[in-house]
Amino acid sequence: MSERDDKTDESVSPLPQRDGLHHASLRSDPLLLVTPIPLSEHPAAVYLTSLSSGSQRTMRWALDTIASILTDGTGDHLTLNWGQLRYRHCMLVRNLLKNRYAAVIGNKLRL
Repeated sequence: MSERDDKTDESVSPLPQRDGLHHASLRSDPLLLVTPIPLSEHPAAVYLTSLSSGSQRTMRWALDTIASILTDGTGDHLTLNWGQLRYRHCMLVRNLLKNRYAAVIGNKLRL
């Protein structure tokens, strides 16, 4: 582990809580782009163009869902500043999606 891993960033406050869960979506401003990025340089747009049309629709929905979670419904795959995402954001999305879809997946798999 590096020195940097041992230090905490004092300028980043803990994520606010709602319904007992931490939500980055309540702190959406730093996660939204201030100025648009050309589509040829936008990470989500470049990724989507590398997929087939059927996969593009599915992944666009997935990226929009992630952006919506992180921005309290105000962002989408083109307005989210993907470069600002950190591990804590990824874990938040993972846990929220896991909790949201656990029952559906459990029923399908008969768990």
